[in-house]
Amino acid sequence: MAQKLNSERKHYIAPWTDDETKPDEAGYLWLASGITTMGNDTEDKTEDYNDYTGIDTTDITGVQVKWTPEGYVDFEDEAQALVNTKRYATGDGRKIWHKWIDTDGTTYEGVARLLDVKISGGDSNTKEEISFTIQHDRVPEKTPKA
Repeated sequence: MAQKLNSERKHYIAPWTDDETKPDEAGYLWLASGITTMGNDTEDKTEDYNDYTGIDTTDITGVQVKWTPEGYVDFEDEAQALVNTKRYATGDGRKIWHKWIDTDGTTYEGVARLLDVKISGGDSNTKEEISFTIQHDRVPEKTPKA
C-alpha cells in the first residue's frame, strides 16, 4: 500500500448556528491556505481505579478530539477569516462546524470550538503566524467512504 501524505487529509470549517443544522457542502470552507502543520492532539479521558484483586486499571471514559492547525496568516482566505472573526468571542461564539476527510476517504463531521486562537506575532523579519485548536464537543459523526 502506498503511503499517504498528510496534505491528502482535507479539513473544512463552517459557521455554527446550532448543534443540529449541518452546513451544506457549499457552506464549508477549506482550511488549507497558509496552514503548514495540522497536529492531531486527540486525548483519551481516563479514570484510574484499583479493585480487590490489587490490579490497577485505567478505564477510558471518553475521547476528546482535537486538531491544532499552524501556519502563516492569510486574511484573504475565507477559512482563516472565519477563525479571525472568532478569536475574541466567548461561549457559543467560538463554535464552528468542522469536517475532515481522512486519506482513506472516511469523513468525520461535528460541532467544535476554536481554542487558543493566536493570529500574528513573532519576530519582526518573519511572516505573521496563526495557530489555534479545533476541539470537538463530542466524538464526530463518522461516514465511511462511499
